[in-house]
Amino acid sequence: MPKFAKSNSAKVNQVISRYPDEFVKSPNNELYCNICNKVVRHDKQFFIDTHRNSGKHQRNVTCKSAAKSQQFLNFGQNDFSKDLLKVFLAADIPLWKLRNHHLKEFFKSIGHPLPTEQTCRLQIDDLYTEEIEKIRQYIKDQAIFLVVDETEIIGCKYVNILVGLITRPEKTLLFECRPISSSANSNIILQVVDDAIRLLNIARVNFNLLLSDAASYMVSAGRTLHQLYPHLFHITCVAHLIHNCAMKVRGHYEEVDKLIARVKNAVVKNKTRSKDFVNISQPPDTIITRWASWLNAALYYSSNLPEVKRIIKNWTGQGILVTQAKNIVENPNIVGFLMEIERCYSCLTNIIFKFENASCGILKAYNSMNELDFGDDPCDISGYIKKRLQKSEILDIVNANRPEISPHLYTLLMNCQCTSSSVERSFSMLKKLLTKQRNFKDENIRKYIILYYNASVSMENSTNVL
Repeated sequence: MPKFAKSNSAKVNQVISRYPDEFVKSPNNELYCNICNKVVRHDKQFFIDTHRNSGKHQRNVTCKSAAKSQQFLNFGQNDFSKDLLKVFLAADIPLWKLRNHHLKEFFKSIGHPLPTEQTCRLQIDDLYTEEIEKIRQYIKDQAIFLVVDETEIIGCKYVNILVGLITRPEKTLLFECRPISSSANSNIILQVVDDAIRLLNIARVNFNLLLSDAASYMVSAGRTLHQLYPHLFHITCVAHLIHNCAMKVRGHYEEVDKLIARVKNAVVKNKTRSKDFVNISQPPDTIITRWASWLNAALYYSSNLPEVKRIIKNWTGQGILVTQAKNIVENPNIVGFLMEIERCYSCLTNIIFKFENASCGILKAYNSMNELDFGDDPCDISGYIKKRLQKSEILDIVNANRPEISPHLYTLLMNCQCTSSSVERSFSMLKKLLTKQRNFKDENIRKYIILYYNASVSMENSTNVL
C-alpha cells in the first residue's frame, strides 16, 4: 500500500499521547510544552528529544510535578466564571456574547469551557454585594464627600451618587444609581442622599461635603441636609459655574453665535465644502452641554476669519445654507466681536479644563477665579462669578467661618475637589448601557453600572501606578 504523510494535527496528537504530562495542543495546532511554556518544533522526533533533554526542560520538570498537567488558565471553574464576569462588566461586554460559538470554541481549545450566560447572571448579586462591602470598608470611619446629580436617558430619570474620601479626593466610587418616577426635586434628592448615608453606615459627623450643580432644588436640598449633618458643607460645581459664564458670553454675542452655527450647517453634511477647510482644520463642533465648546469655536474664527471668508466666497450655488453663510461672514461687526471675546474671555477655556480635574482643590479653584482678568468685561462675568460665590459655601471653607469645624477638617476641605464632572462621566457610561441592544430590569441597572464604573476607576488607578 502507498504511504501517506501524516497531517500536522496527527503528529501533534501522537506526541501528546506519548508525553501527556508534558505537552498539549495549542489553539493553532502547534505542540506546546506545559513545562517550559513554549511552542516546540515537532516535525521530527529529533527536535522533540532535543527539547526534552535540554537543561531548561529538565530543571522545570524538577520544579514542577509532572503528574499535574498545566493548563493555559490555571484556576478553578468557579473562580474562572467570576473573573470572566468581572472582565465582561469592566469592558461593557453584554453577557449574551457568551453564547457566541467562536468564543466558546476558543475557550474550549485552551482548556476552560465558557460558563453559561445564566451562570454568570446568577453571580451578579454576589459581585454587587462584594463591591458595596468594599466601598464600606474603604470609607469606614473616614471623612467623606458625595457627588450628586440627576439625568434623563431615553425617557427615564436617574439620580447618581458618588462617594470619595476627603483625604483622597481624586478617587470617587459610584455607590447609588436610583431611577426616579418624576422630575427631581429637593425632597427626592434629600431622600436619596440620606438613604445612601445610612447604607454606607457612616457617622453623621463624617459626611462633610456635598458637591452638585447649582439647580434650585439641589440648593434647597443642601440647606435641609445642613440640619441633619452638623459638619456638612454644600458646594456647587465650579466647572459648571465657568460653563455658565461661557454661555453668558454666547448670549451676549448673538452675531458670533450665528456665524458659528451657519458656517457649521453649511459644512457638516457637505463633503465638498468640508474639504475646503483642510488647510485650517474643520470648523469645530459646538455642543452646548460640552464645557467651553462654544468659546473654542469663537476663538477658531478669531484666528482663521480671513481664510474662512475666502473659502466661503468661492462657494457656488444659491442654496439657503450657502447664502446665510456668505451673509454672516460679511457682517462688519463680526471682527470687533471676535476681538472682544479673545481679549476678554479666552481665559475661560483654559480654566474650565483645570476645574474639571478632580485634583483641583477648593482653595486652588477659589484663588484661580480671583486671578481671572476679563479686561473691560462687556458681559460683566466678574460680577456674575462674585454673586455666585457669595451664594456658595466655598467662602465659608476658604475663610473658615464656622467655629464648630476643626482647623484640620478645614485644611482637608480646602484640598478637596470642587467639581461634579465625575458624576457626568457616570451618566455617559449609563447611557452606553441603556441602548436599544441591551435590556435590563430596573433592579439590575444599579448593579451593572456600579460594577462597570468602579471597575474603570480601579483600572485607571492601576495604570497611574504603573
